[in-house]
Amino acid sequence: MKVSFRFYLLTLVGSLILSCLSCYKIKEPPPLIPQVEQVETGEKKSHCPTNEEEFLSIFSRVEAENIVHKAQLTAPHYPASNERRIDLFYPYVKNLGGGYIGVGTDQNFTFIAWARSDYAYLVDFDWMAVYVNRLHILFFQESPSFLEFRKFWTRAHKNQTLNLIKNKIPDPKEQETYVKAYHYAQPHVNERLSDLFFMTKNFGFSSFHNQQSDFDYIKSLIEKKRIHPMLGDINGTKTLKSIGEASKSLCIPIRILYLSNAEEYYRYPQTFRENVKSLFFDEQSIILRTVTTGAKTLSFPDGEKYSEIPFHYNIQKIQNLVEWFQQEKLWIFTMLKYRKNLQKGFSILETYPYTSHSR
Repeated sequence: MKVSFRFYLLTLVGSLILSCLSCYKIKEPPPLIPQVEQVETGEKKSHCPTNEEEFLSIFSRVEAENIVHKAQLTAPHYPASNERRIDLFYPYVKNLGGGYIGVGTDQNFTFIAWARSDYAYLVDFDWMAVYVNRLHILFFQESPSFLEFRKFWTRAHKNQTLNLIKNKIPDPKEQETYVKAYHYAQPHVNERLSDLFFMTKNFGFSSFHNQQSDFDYIKSLIEKKRIHPMLGDINGTKTLKSIGEASKSLCIPIRILYLSNAEEYYRYPQTFRENVKSLFFDEQSIILRTVTTGAKTLSFPDGEKYSEIPFHYNIQKIQNLVEWFQQEKLWIFTMLKYRKNLQKGFSILETYPYTSHSR
């Protein structure tokens, strides 16, 4: 049979296109063996803490990062969150338990209470965020309810608050840092705490400001010394690796890694990849994140605090992100092309591209 040259050429081009498309076909990742199974072996299980003293000894055995240069952000410090739609995360966080790692300030306490986390590391490369979290912990300790907690951040109660800091922080150098952080953060945190009620009224947001059980749970973890604010860099070489080692020894997997919008500022350096892979996680472990760059294209939810720079909210299993690390060149927006939109401004990332050759 004779075949025209034109038909042959069209057939050849079509075959090449189909071949190329198959190289980048989106596939579900193969199931990973849940890392939590590692603790079920006799050797690992024998190292799990058997009492609270041993637990705290392991939990506190983490290294702070020596931050020489921190990323240049759009503001010198972020003492309070401006993410208004964190309510979208609630169904995926509720009662997850396990360990918690988070950057930022007040939003962490919401996630910890929702998840009923067993322990929490609040990690930030900005000393201000670390000390704002330490102030939050101090004020939780001194407050039976949110109403009393809130007073410490009001301008009217400022003198009483400063007296409390001086009485509770005897070391002069530490006291000076606490006071400096308080003066800077007070108006920002006070505004955010008011914003929580706006979020409740408009989005049904429920947290430690209007749920005594959430407030009490945070207090209980603080009393057990299981919330640890510390200086650290998620791209560093010490903090997350030492948390990974601690979580393995505690035999309780990290269930939540909250990154806010930090991933916008880097392209997944090797240190970050190794840090995440070193964490003790299982098939239920998730990442909570937000992004601002490109949020108007990705979509953003109603009610954002700053409509000109809104957030897109996304969740992803940690084991899924680890699989994405097979890509040599990777950015958060590369992955988000494959997101599944759950509702306006909120998505889940469940797939990734396997390629037959490296890009």
